[in-house]
Amino acid sequence: MDGIRKLFERNGYKITTESIFVTGIVKVAIYELNGRPTHVAKQVGDTWISKCGIYLLEHELEWISGYDSEEYGHIKYILQK
Repeated sequence: MDGIRKLFERNGYKITTESIFVTGIVKVAIYELNGRPTHVAKQVGDTWISKCGIYLLEHELEWISGYDSEEYGHIKYILQK
């Protein structure tokens, strides 16, 4: 799990606890299940974007983990740069 976080950190991201949109700041959320990364979402404006297959879905941050936490798990990290 920490490997994917470190990959983002090597690219200038830092861990944050804030998910609120801030102009000029890029944020990503890393989801995990049983200690393994399952998904990454990117903040775009006041919403979050996820790639699911060939589709891009706009959603609230918790939406991915809220409906089926057995598939995507929960939010482990929010990072920003």
